[in-house]
Amino acid sequence: MTVRKPQPTRRQRRPSSAIRRRQPSRLAPRQLNALPPARSPRRSPPKQTYGVLGAIVALLGGLGLMAGGAWFSVQSMLHPESLAWTTRWLPEWAKIATDNPSAPQTLDEIHQSLKQQGMEAGETVFLSSANDGKTEILLPVYLQRPNCDRGCRPITQLRVYQSASEEFTPNKDRDYYYLVNQVEVAGPAESFVIASLANLSSASGSNRPLDLTALKRFDSKAPDTGLWFNLQGSRLEGDSQMSYGQIFHYNPSRSHLSLMLQWTSPSGQIPEWQEVTGGKTAELTIDRSIGLEPYIDVYQVQPRNFILNPIQLQEITLSEAAFDSRTYKNALLLARKGLWSPALEILGVLKRESGSNWTPAAQAQMDVVALHARITQNQAKAAWASPSQAVLAALIDGQWRTALEILENNPDQQAEIIELLKTDTGRIWQRIDVAVRVSSDADTIAWGTLLKAAQGDRQAAMKWANEQVSASSETGQWISGLVAKLYGAPPPEIQPPIDPLAAIEDSSVQPSPEAIEDPSAQPNLEAIENGF
Repeated sequence: MTVRKPQPTRRQRRPSSAIRRRQPSRLAPRQLNALPPARSPRRSPPKQTYGVLGAIVALLGGLGLMAGGAWFSVQSMLHPESLAWTTRWLPEWAKIATDNPSAPQTLDEIHQSLKQQGMEAGETVFLSSANDGKTEILLPVYLQRPNCDRGCRPITQLRVYQSASEEFTPNKDRDYYYLVNQVEVAGPAESFVIASLANLSSASGSNRPLDLTALKRFDSKAPDTGLWFNLQGSRLEGDSQMSYGQIFHYNPSRSHLSLMLQWTSPSGQIPEWQEVTGGKTAELTIDRSIGLEPYIDVYQVQPRNFILNPIQLQEITLSEAAFDSRTYKNALLLARKGLWSPALEILGVLKRESGSNWTPAAQAQMDVVALHARITQNQAKAAWASPSQAVLAALIDGQWRTALEILENNPDQQAEIIELLKTDTGRIWQRIDVAVRVSSDADTIAWGTLLKAAQGDRQAAMKWANEQVSASSETGQWISGLVAKLYGAPPPEIQPPIDPLAAIEDSSVQPSPEAIEDPSAQPNLEAIENGF
């Protein structure tokens, strides 16, 4: 009987080592010829790659659709007629209307439409003519009033129109325009306009907007950042004709008209562009001066993050010091109190000492101070009809010695000068007070004493003077003699006067150059400014 050899189990058929790789079996030559050709060693890209590429394509396509949709939305709001070509593919409920206010109209049609609404179009102002042949115009819109010419009719709207392309107009032989920007106009509040006169009048005004009746374009001195317009009105306040208004800027790249600021001028002056800081771009200056008191607001053109109008008007103020120095801060305080020339002198010394540390912002503030100082200096040099006016102009400019000389040289007019001091409401005293705190100048102290004596209390005036010059009795006696000369014999407790002309040369109380140049010698006036 033949014994069959048992078949090996699966475990027995495995190689001796589970880790050992299976050895390739040897093939006969005939079998080798039957094998398919060998593949390239390069591996085919995995299926995930196609998924990533598809996602990128879908993302880019979605972004393109979003951008196109945004553009379409903006165009449909700002320039609906430019999308009229899409009407043929839109359903009836989505077709772009051609009979709305934005539809192209001739100027005659625009004027007629405004009349039907109780308004009237003003003089057309041409804004620009682009290379593509399109023209943009600005049209002021007036509110009609019975028995009123254009000088009393208020401007209620400012409209910007752009010429329409011929394919969107019904008549190729006529000029058509469509509305691209419209600004509703409301004048400044009455309280804002008369705010600068608050100290001169008891009327505070209301929030009622005042009429703006004229539109003027600024001349070539204006910056080339677009077109600048002044919308203005006037008002009779007492005996003076005030002016007020609003400044508008037109950005031609966006066909956008923006309100930049409101202004008022008690003296009736119109804002103008002039170079104040010496840069390439002029500044906008608004004259709010009252009488001999100069107040000039200076605005610079500065950038901002706003697509439709990427600029703004920023005022150069003196409220915050642009240079870290006690001397600098004291100089700004002098300027805020009206002593422009003394403030400019201190700033000039500090600038020379600072050298390269002097900042452009500090220079801008110094230029504003210099602008006011030129005005007060010219007023002090002017030929005045009366000595009292000459004294007032000198005191406003801080020329204490010059004012004393005018007082001494005009004995017949001293009563008028005393009356000037008696009726002072604070503009002279605030200058004297801050000047005495900076430097104990004998001439300044003398004027402070004369002013206090003129307002009724000679003993209190002399007490104040002795507090300022306690270290110099000779100067105190000179001031006492000056008071006695103007107001009569002094009371018994007052020391007899000495020769005032001899005491005026006393250098013990004259301001030394070190008091101006040395910051440590300057008092900290910021801490006491609220006490004025």
